[in-house]
Amino acid sequence: MQITQDKFDQGRRALERFTKLIQVRYKPLLRAVTGNEKLDVKPHSSQAVTDGKTVWLPVPLALGDETLEHDKSLCGLRDLADMKMLCPMCEVEDGIDAMVFHESAHITEKSFEKLNGRTFLKIVQPIVEPYLDQLPLDKRDKIEREIRQETAPMIASSKLDPWLPFALNIIEDIYVNRRLYKYREGVEVAMKLTSRKTFENGIEDLNSESNHLWKDNDPTAQALISAYLAGQGLEDLGSCLHPDHDLTNDPEVLAIVGKIPGHCAIQDRVELAMKLMMHLRSLGYCPTKSTSPLPPPPPPTEPQGETEPQPPQGESEPEPGKGESGDQEGEAEEDDEAESNHGEESNDEADPSGNPEASESEDEGDEEEDGSESSESDSISESSVEPENEDEDEMTGKGRGHSEETEESDDDEGESEDGQVEGQIGEEPVEPENETGSTEPTEESTWEPPTDDEVDEALNRARKMLEEIMGHDEYGPSNSNSSQDGDVIKQVIEQAGFDHPSESLRGGVDLQTKNDYPYNDPNLYAPEIKVPKHMLTPPLSRLRVVFSSNKKTGIERSLKSGTRLDTMHLYRAGTDDKRIFGKRNVPKNRDWFVLIGLDFSGSTDANGADAAHKMAGHAVGELLYQLDIKFEMYAHTSGTKRDQDGNTQLALEHVLIKGVDENWRDKSVQRMLFSQRGRGCNLDGHSLEQYRKRIEAQRATDKLLLYFTDGAMPALNAHEELPILKENIEILRRSRTTLIGVGYRTDSPKQHGLDTIEINGPEDIASIVKGLEDRLLR
Repeated sequence: MQITQDKFDQGRRALERFTKLIQVRYKPLLRAVTGNEKLDVKPHSSQAVTDGKTVWLPVPLALGDETLEHDKSLCGLRDLADMKMLCPMCEVEDGIDAMVFHESAHITEKSFEKLNGRTFLKIVQPIVEPYLDQLPLDKRDKIEREIRQETAPMIASSKLDPWLPFALNIIEDIYVNRRLYKYREGVEVAMKLTSRKTFENGIEDLNSESNHLWKDNDPTAQALISAYLAGQGLEDLGSCLHPDHDLTNDPEVLAIVGKIPGHCAIQDRVELAMKLMMHLRSLGYCPTKSTSPLPPPPPPTEPQGETEPQPPQGESEPEPGKGESGDQEGEAEEDDEAESNHGEESNDEADPSGNPEASESEDEGDEEEDGSESSESDSISESSVEPENEDEDEMTGKGRGHSEETEESDDDEGESEDGQVEGQIGEEPVEPENETGSTEPTEESTWEPPTDDEVDEALNRARKMLEEIMGHDEYGPSNSNSSQDGDVIKQVIEQAGFDHPSESLRGGVDLQTKNDYPYNDPNLYAPEIKVPKHMLTPPLSRLRVVFSSNKKTGIERSLKSGTRLDTMHLYRAGTDDKRIFGKRNVPKNRDWFVLIGLDFSGSTDANGADAAHKMAGHAVGELLYQLDIKFEMYAHTSGTKRDQDGNTQLALEHVLIKGVDENWRDKSVQRMLFSQRGRGCNLDGHSLEQYRKRIEAQRATDKLLLYFTDGAMPALNAHEELPILKENIEILRRSRTTLIGVGYRTDSPKQHGLDTIEINGPEDIASIVKGLEDRLLR
């Protein structure tokens, strides 16, 4: 999505405002709540997440609205209808506060507590042992060895099953929120408001500029989210999910999330997560890969819980605890009909006379529609019903691996019609096996388990959906920003140093220092290319005289007028010589700052500019160092940088060779200069923009920028770089900054109105020194 300048400016204002809130409010608060004085807090584009050492908080784009302020008459008040804050600024801060306390709860409740891999295996062993025993010994040993080596429960769980971290994440969030609500009651309202907003708005699609409904997305993710909603007390939001995948009222799900106590150790949370995942898998969710040690979801032709055969036609098997009378069967039939309002209607009404055969046939059909686990028989007995409305008997199941169907006999001869059975999640419906109790063979099922690629796709879809409601795929609540707002903030954070949004440089600025520069290795050979001393001695001597004389306070003598007498020449008064006055000269308070930007793009490595720029950099550095002039030195080119999502993006690469407070003679500084290598391409507009901002940050009376290049300006991304280049040249001129372009075998800086020094090789370094001397003496 292309971001307009207005949106970019709004994002910058929001980031600036939020950064201040972090410093004065949220960082002190989080450090106090967690007891960690070293806890860091940073802005994020859309998600609230923590790793226990740093908390990232989403920047609400609304903070960039210049009209957004507190309405003191409404501050702290909520609308009784929807519980939203009435003050606009309070409403934004309410959402931030909820996420702040949620992340603090992850830390205080030890979400990052380590768990020994052996302990992890003991916890899950009662559930997985039967399946691990069926594996080859070498494969089982490999799985157990990988788990034993881990100390993070989330990583250990991923070694056992890729769906287990999702379940553990849900159990973890339910637990920390329950603890949070217990001790900070005011947070519960804000947290649930955020969740409701996320569900009611749907999932934003930037491509279609519309929102997808939750019920139209991945079934397994919907099943997992059902457990999350049930645990958070938001069962009513299950209506936003597809009814086939809404498990907010599933008894087993409610039992699992209901077992999370007020204090729950990490061992208990792992056990509950394992039970949740296995239950969902028994319902047909969480498909497994071919290499998984755990069993896949049951095939659609084998509905869970129906293992006993149906009695023959005309016979009925009483339910447990019930007699064989038609009255009891009629009562069961009425109960089934009352509980199955959404199911398909039977073609025949129950026999008003209480005919056991008709009553039993309808009763069994209703039980099949409920899809519940029971001790009833697996087949549907043949009953004498008319063959009309055959098309009504279609599957209306929950899509959990169960087949819910109503079968009707075509005639009195006992022939039955196979109904369609809904397949496993993501699979096409297939024809079921013979479930009529007949001995006649049926066609072999064509159902096949999902491929590994299809499982990976399902995992990715589920991860994206869970991030929408829970934030990060590790820990975090729902996002405060929409996808559009998040994209704006993301670009603002990554391009924090830019004045304008850039579609080409999504990586922003990659500033490298001696701590992370890849070539700054003491073991690497970096030949020193120094300028000869005789080249520096003459200009250095002249500049020292000028600079030292400028710093001295002196008396200007032999003046013919003035307010101060020249005592050394008062004898001239008797000779009618009027040169008896003097004047005290105070030196100008001139303070220089010089920034040197050296071009180390890919072309410098091929045309010899590499060595020339290193020698020139060393010469200028030596001259300024001995004159005690403050300066900084950078190398500029283009590079790549990973964004917050892990994607590689084109970026402006600057390498800090020497900072303003660093010692030029330090070996690490010298190594940074001589270890530079040509790579990438120049982004002259953005480079000059960054140099301008560094110069503006310095407090000096006189400022000078030496900008080195070996080719056209700009050389890359011209449609963005050219206007930015012209804009920054004009800003520097207005600020009275001396701008000198140094062109290696090119006069391209002169084309943009720069005072240019052209060199053709190391032998021309003297001209750079002479040019710098002339401008320092002005």
